[in-house]
Amino acid sequence: MSDARQKAKYFDLRTLQSAGWTIHTDRNHIATNDGSETDEHLLYKLAALQVLTDAGYRVASEVEHDDRGEIDVVGYGHPDREIIAVELERNPDQETIDNKLDRYVGGTQITECYIVEPADAGLELAKADIREETGL
Repeated sequence: MSDARQKAKYFDLRTLQSAGWTIHTDRNHIATNDGSETDEHLLYKLAALQVLTDAGYRVASEVEHDDRGEIDVVGYGHPDREIIAVELERNPDQETIDNKLDRYVGGTQITECYIVEPADAGLELAKADIREETGL
């Protein structure tokens, strides 16, 4: 890992943790939530991990905040890009999208939250959906 990536990773990790976001490790990881997750939801988390790491991010999932909730996937530690979130939501309505954007981006260190609707698909389609939505 380059010095720039290493510095960005630790800076972003400290920044998120100082702001109350709980990231349990500085390694890429995918975790399930305490509720029930569909196979598609879990598959899209895995796809997000692969797309974001391929783009140079460190990745954490189920990133918690006492006041703001829990984000499906956070990309951080990229030396040339800001911290982003990927939220997987089945059939999101505008109220749900606005709520998630307000909680996860508004007034936080996270600059963008991409809402992706998991499809009944294999891993390649899941990665294509994540790439299309995030532009990575």
